[in-house]
Amino acid sequence: MRKMRSAQQGSFLIEAMLAVVILSCALVILIRSFTMAIAAVHAQQGYVQAIVLLQEELDTVISKGLIDRTTNRIVQKSVADNVFEIRVAAKPVAGRHINEVHLSVVWPAASRQQRTITAVTYLLDLTTKASEYAQQ
Repeated sequence: MRKMRSAQQGSFLIEAMLAVVILSCALVILIRSFTMAIAAVHAQQGYVQAIVLLQEELDTVISKGLIDRTTNRIVQKSVADNVFEIRVAAKPVAGRHINEVHLSVVWPAASRQQRTITAVTYLLDLTTKASEYAQQ
């Protein structure tokens, strides 16, 4: 009878240790998934802020309707904990009185790489006279 009890007590100890190992593995997996989810949310936050800044700059440029072909500017803006660089560059389209306007937003990522979002639009050239537009 005593051998049977000691065998049962030994098997209970093994079962308890196995349960602790399984629960520990599950806990590690759960913590790791939460950490990855938080990192993904932080990365997406940068994209959302960049898209908003790009849209604001695009609205500003388009609302003017005209742009100088020599436009080439860089502006830095801080939003939350990110520093964004907004770049606007215009270049003339050959044989036309319009300019191709490139707008970019650049910001640093967690992996020391830079992320960029770019938009392109076309606007009339500011330096061309209104009479030249009418001739076309």
